[in-house]
Amino acid sequence: MSNIENPVKLRVAVSSETGRLVDSHFGKANTFMIYEVSDAEIKHIEDREIDEEWEMGGGAPKSAGRVKAIADCDAVVTSRIGVHAQDSLKEHGVLGVEYPYQIDKGLKYALLQWKEANMQPKYP
Repeated sequence: MSNIENPVKLRVAVSSETGRLVDSHFGKANTFMIYEVSDAEIKHIEDREIDEEWEMGGGAPKSAGRVKAIADCDAVVTSRIGVHAQDSLKEHGVLGVEYPYQIDKGLKYALLQWKEANMQPKYP
């Protein structure tokens, strides 16, 4: 079945300080912009603020709260991401994508990377 007959729709988180560029390191992101992404469209769904509710504390890795905040997403686009955060995302079925440029292009790049990784969408 082709993509046109069965289009893929992903939920993708983006770390951004400006709202135009992917300009925030995953481990320092205070906000994740959540998008629904397909070959046909990009739709902003919500913004998720990282606060005490998401911070795990108690010796948990610094990124644990951020991973938990976006664990329902298929991918995250960020300017940089550490290896431990990348591994933790992978354990939750989230593809980490480094792309420090424009958000719209980063979302399209994440969709391409996700397809090449042969992953399954969380929201078919």
